[in-house]
Amino acid sequence: YFSLGHENRLLLGRVAQLEERLAQYEEAETNARLDSYMQDIGESKYRFVTASVVANTVNRAQNLITLNRGRQDGVVEEMAVLSPDGAMAGTERYAVAMSVLNTSFRASGKLADAEYYGSIYWDGLDQNVVILGELSKYADPKPGQEVVTTGFSQYFPADVLIGWVESASLNETRTAYDVRIRLAADMTALHDVVLVKNQDYNEQRQLEEGI
Repeated sequence: YFSLGHENRLLLGRVAQLEERLAQYEEAETNARLDSYMQDIGESKYRFVTASVVANTVNRAQNLITLNRGRQDGVVEEMAVLSPDGAMAGTERYAVAMSVLNTSFRASGKLADAEYYGSIYWDGLDQNVVILGELSKYADPKPGQEVVTTGFSQYFPADVLIGWVESASLNETRTAYDVRIRLAADMTALHDVVLVKNQDYNEQRQLEEGI
């Protein structure tokens, strides 16, 4: 109970940061591709909604987060879920969100200071660690490196913090790294979250399914 004030301050601060970042993107002129993209979509393609966590499991293979928001609050299927400080937490499905600690969860992640990317998933072992798989053997990940979302996902905006490299090892064929990522979000202490809707989700999905 006594942590709620701190959580709410973090939440409001993060929303303000996100809004400021989106405004900066809209004003970007130095990158021709980004400028053209922003002109095409007009306003930001992401919409943010706050919610409180009613229930949250971390000790199962298929962990879920139950929220106190629903359709009447603007919550729809396939929204991304972030912790109050903006770290990846899961994806929303109805009023129940799929936790990042769910063996069915998938997202795209990359080293923050490089262009090498791979697939984020949970192996069901450690509730504080997810795996960045299929990372190029040329990436050379180092302990402590920041890992963020790529923006390739249908759910998450680019550069959402996932966590930090804990360790890395080449796979059996020595063609890619499997990287252990310590989560930035404390999944055992979620009180409030930010839901992110990609307003281009349906169009993007239809295009991908038509390929």
